[in-house]
Amino acid sequence: TTCTSCPANSMSIIGSTDVSQCVPAICVDGHLFDSYGDGWTGNTLKFYDVDDPDTALITKSMTSGSYKKYSDICLPENHCYHGIANGGTYADEISWAITPSGAAKPNLATSLAGLLTYAFGDARSDVFCLATCPTGTGFNSETKECAPCPKGTYASDAVCVPCPENTYSDTISSTTCTSCPAN
Repeated sequence: TTCTSCPANSMSIIGSTDVSQCVPAICVDGHLFDSYGDGWTGNTLKFYDVDDPDTALITKSMTSGSYKKYSDICLPENHCYHGIANGGTYADEISWAITPSGAAKPNLATSLAGLLTYAFGDARSDVFCLATCPTGTGFNSETKECAPCPKGTYASDAVCVPCPENTYSDTISSTTCTSCPAN
């Protein structure tokens, strides 16, 4: 069997050796932490497509130390995923986070801002979606399509985000929220 590398920003479907089977992908950074400093003692982090919960798409671990960053986590775009770390011992010592590619090392003790998802111990993470959507739209995890963001939200990185308190958006496909007028 001959394996051929996929072009940039794409990945091979599991088990495929044919470059024509490459699909668009989004790459993220994985940050693995161990509070004791002896690695993940047999625990592994696995990512699953929510539509195929029995097949791990990516598996990562840390054999020693207290921190390891992986910049090679690429998953097919326009899908949603969750991760779970387990299978070893001392799971209460481990935690992990997924950030956009190129982000700084997060400090899970002080802030969860900017994370795509995270988990402590052997807990399963929240679902996160990776999508490339046109400006003003967000990825709908049920239809697997980008859709205009409704009024009261704004589009940020393919997600329709509710406007913060004391702000509003009165148009569809907004990319910002406006401050409410005083009084």
